[in-house]
Amino acid sequence: MAEELETTQASEMDTTASEAAQSGDTDTAAELERTRKALADANREAAKRRKQLEAYEKAEAERQQASMSELEKAQAALAELEKRAADAERGRKQALLEK
Repeated sequence: MAEELETTQASEMDTTASEAAQSGDTDTAAELERTRKALADANREAAKRRKQLEAYEKAEAERQQASMSELEKAQAALAELEKRAADAERGRKQALLEK
């Protein structure tokens, strides 16, 4: 009889602990869902802002190009080509040094 009483009490304690765990799990699951939703919203907003920034930068580059004279455009292209040539020369020298 004492064993039955212990078994019953243990069963009741497990049920109570189980209910508390389920309640905690429900709260945790709800918090997790809210956090995931907030993260998804933040990611959407960040993506939207990145696209807006890209569009703004593209428009700004086009505006600057439009305001440049033909000579300025040629000078800018020359400067870019000279920079690329210098980078290539540095890479070539580095490759020779590594041999």
